[in-house]
Amino acid sequence: MAQGLRRAACPIMPYHDPQKPFVQAWFAASNGQLLGSCLQLLTERNQDRLEQSGGACIVYTHFGAGFQQGHTVHQRFADLMRRLAGKNGWFVPVSTLLDHIRSQKGLATLSAVQRRRLEWRWFAHKLVAGRT
Repeated sequence: MAQGLRRAACPIMPYHDPQKPFVQAWFAASNGQLLGSCLQLLTERNQDRLEQSGGACIVYTHFGAGFQQGHTVHQRFADLMRRLAGKNGWFVPVSTLLDHIRSQKGLATLSAVQRRRLEWRWFAHKLVAGRT
């Protein structure tokens, strides 16, 4: 799945932002910070869509934010992760994925127009999704 990865949400990643010269590269990630947002990202439908598109997904989360039920992992989360693990995916650390993408296409430099698009997408997402 690594060859020909699609990055529909942020096709320019990884990228350098000249306005942030001390950061070598930036990338986009999906918000799975809390259990609810993570479960929405990992639905069977989303897993299948990602697999069918040959896409890549980076999810950030905090496993201390409701992912446990007592002393065990939340059942729905565990089920979705087992399903995902059973797919023919390329499951690697984010640095490995980004290094692979960078080796294929180099490091883009973010233009002012691209920065505005990313900022507006983020802002619109925050309006719709709320603070999560």
